[in-house]
Amino acid sequence: MTNVDPQLQARRDDIDARARQWLAHIYSGEITEQERAGFQDWLAASSEHRAAFQSLNELWTSLDRVPHIEDEPADPAARVPADAAKPARWREVLHRASSLRMAAGLIVAVTAVVALATLQMRSRAEQHLFTTQIGEIRELDLTDGSKLVLRADSAISSSMSSDERNVTIERGGAYFDVSRDETRPFVVSAGDIDVRVHGTAFDVLKGPSSVTVSVTHGHVTVSDLTKPRSVQLTGGQQLTVLANGEFGAVVEFDSQRVLGWREGRFSYRNARLEDIVADVNRYRIKKIVIEDEALADLRITTMFRAENVDQMLAGIAATEPVTIVHSAAAISIRRREQP
Repeated sequence: MTNVDPQLQARRDDIDARARQWLAHIYSGEITEQERAGFQDWLAASSEHRAAFQSLNELWTSLDRVPHIEDEPADPAARVPADAAKPARWREVLHRASSLRMAAGLIVAVTAVVALATLQMRSRAEQHLFTTQIGEIRELDLTDGSKLVLRADSAISSSMSSDERNVTIERGGAYFDVSRDETRPFVVSAGDIDVRVHGTAFDVLKGPSSVTVSVTHGHVTVSDLTKPRSVQLTGGQQLTVLANGEFGAVVEFDSQRVLGWREGRFSYRNARLEDIVADVNRYRIKKIVIEDEALADLRITTMFRAENVDQMLAGIAATEPVTIVHSAAAISIRRREQP
């Protein structure tokens, strides 16, 4: 018998539960455009998310093989058209399939699965989706007593039950002040990275090509579930895990500098230009674009406020081999041509 790592199994169970929640919500007729965008972010966050939803979604896809039933795309990312959320669509399908016992049976089966999933999730865990707009920083209180500050242009989902507390960062990041509960671990997932605690305070940022965890007090366990590998962090320590699973060195950090984003202040030391641009773009409608991929890894040390981005860019142009080009659509960072 193959032994499955308990952390890996817990992650799989959480993904399956989240897939059931999305399926039930999508066909409930109550999904909003904002939640629809959150679903797309959840699918894109991990191939495991997509596979779990696809597996559960096959019951609905099987309706395609019944005569006179409207065709639906098999791709789960495409299975969220506006009309799919309308109760009228269910009435139409039921009417057209009224003379087809097989179709009726399949519809009843799918409806039962969705209803059962919804009932199970309501009894097992309380689910929430939180988002922020461009430039918006939002303070939140979770039902377990934990508090968090959500970064601008971010999205997280939470699941609170009597056994565990789970938060998934779909986009962006947040600062967490976790209420201590030795009986229920608090787990923050960002891609393949899990941060597990019982009660402490820390910051998690899901960047373009890495996840950074900064602990202000207490201790946390950072795990890459694809390896598996874990690292313990205590207050004042920071760790960055690259998209390929490579763990960086554990370093000391200045909490005032790293967490300044909560007051609109940004400070970077030897940071990648791509990560700086991603942070800044959370506050801008007119985006900054790095046109030369080789510039993404350019290391920059800088400090500025959110309203002083133009000055920051001018400083980079003065000290690095780049040119800043303003247009109506965007601000482009290009490699400076040699004279």
